[in-house]
Amino acid sequence: MKKAGGILGMIGGVFGVFAALVTLFIGGVGGAFQASGAGTVIGLGWGGLAFSFLAIIFGAVSLGARSRLVGILLTLSALGGAILGGTMVAVCMVLALVGGVLATLGTKPEPGGTTLAPPAIRARRRGKLGKTLGVVAAVVVVGVTGLLAIGLASKPGDSGHGSPASALTPAPSRMQPRPTSAPAAAASSPQAFQVGETFATQTFHVAITSASVMHSVGDLLTSKAPAGAEYVAVAWRYTNRSQAPVSAFAVPSVHLLDARSHRYDADLEASSFYAAQIHASAKALSDVNPGIRLSDGDVFEVSSAQFNPATWSIQVHVDGQDVIVRFPASLSAQASVPAKPLVQAAARAAVQATASSAPMGAASTAVTPASLPAPVSSAQQATASPAAQASVSAQSQP
Repeated sequence: MKKAGGILGMIGGVFGVFAALVTLFIGGVGGAFQASGAGTVIGLGWGGLAFSFLAIIFGAVSLGARSRLVGILLTLSALGGAILGGTMVAVCMVLALVGGVLATLGTKPEPGGTTLAPPAIRARRRGKLGKTLGVVAAVVVVGVTGLLAIGLASKPGDSGHGSPASALTPAPSRMQPRPTSAPAAAASSPQAFQVGETFATQTFHVAITSASVMHSVGDLLTSKAPAGAEYVAVAWRYTNRSQAPVSAFAVPSVHLLDARSHRYDADLEASSFYAAQIHASAKALSDVNPGIRLSDGDVFEVSSAQFNPATWSIQVHVDGQDVIVRFPASLSAQASVPAKPLVQAAARAAVQATASSAPMGAASTAVTPASLPAPVSSAQQATASPAAQASVSAQSQP
């Protein structure tokens, strides 16, 4: 039973290593596409990898151990991997958990009554057991220390960039027109920027270059917003101003904030089509070397009834801090204009249909200048549907 438990523990640990590597790969791909929760998946992958290695070690040690302590440690390692390693690692840790239970129950202490080993052999066994437990304790300490280091490194506020008020500054070209009291104001409230302004952190120069409302994005491959929704397309660029390469998982990311500070993530499909449309130069898995400027684009699917550029904002997450960028006033005016040409076109089509179905004598009285809607401007006529333009041209003929 003890050997079977050790073998099951090693098998579960090996499968757990492969599952942890798959989890790390999935988290890396999600981080490359700036998906929310990618950092959590990567942390689960590292945790599953550490506990899987511990399960392999304890499973091997339990094959020749004479103490139940090794089986207990194997069981605890399996539980830790199941809790902190993610779903795939948890499935593999079931084998290690069963192996730990079998190793614990199958290890029987030596009988203390009949035959006793000579003192030299007894001391030798104690020495081997002490060395084994020392190695196991060292592995546990190293594993726990590594997990703590990974957890501390993944926290956004521990990157060593200082406070947001001191690390976030406008670019040098934007600092001259600001008054001398700007640092005091930035320290009291979060600083907001406008589209087109460049701000600097310890690692990057970042600028939101454009923000627009669209109903479809893409050139050859297109993505259309569903009924009742619209796309908010945001184009932006960033430059590595540091002296060292920056990982692809540490580049800035863009989100939307509504009036209640709810965060919206980008639509991956629409964002990929929009990035190809604007010829974005950002790379998925490559480091950003010093002095390199890259451009990128993100598309957000929002409700047409709820989106209000006057109260919504763009959030840029960079260097462990969040920077707010306001939408331009022109976008607010664009979003507030209703679709009047379509309404007028429908009204004209209805009047034309009534006039054509009425008797000959009533047709002259049905279509009068007073019954027609107000004439549309040239800009509205340009955006009206072909059916509406056809009805207007038909009315203008004698």
